[in-house]
Amino acid sequence: MPDELGSIGYLLRSRLRERWHSKSLSPLTGTTVGFFYLAIAIVFEVAATTTLKATDSFTRLWPSIAVLVCVFTSLYFFSMCLRTVAVAVAYPIWSGVGVTLVTILAWQIYGQKMDFPAIAGIALIVAGVAVINIFSETVSLPQSVEETVETNHAVDSVSDFP
Repeated sequence: MPDELGSIGYLLRSRLRERWHSKSLSPLTGTTVGFFYLAIAIVFEVAATTTLKATDSFTRLWPSIAVLVCVFTSLYFFSMCLRTVAVAVAYPIWSGVGVTLVTILAWQIYGQKMDFPAIAGIALIVAGVAVINIFSETVSLPQSVEETVETNHAVDSVSDFP
């Protein structure tokens, strides 16, 4: 068992070292900015979801306006994130971190109870997001947005569909 844990630790350290020294973590690269936009999107999504209870089914004006502004702002920054971060990576992070933060805020603000299965589920979400970021090769887009648009246009022009 200790040998297995040692090899897992070695694998984890080598992946982290590789990620740390890769271009994707150098300052102000497209992926770094994309993750910054993702963080902003998560903050606004969590604010919208947490404030949703205060709208009383959208019967109270100001909380309802706050929720709508937060939702649109979150979607705007999420779309900006998708310019450089693959949707297969960004969406699980956005939803997983959002669910985790909303659950914690609901516990703190609204006094909602958290039992062991809820805490275990949140731990699994956090672990899943960590696995994606540490081990996934799809963190950044494989091609630029312009190449994606050109590729999609080429596919559309030779489509077999009428």
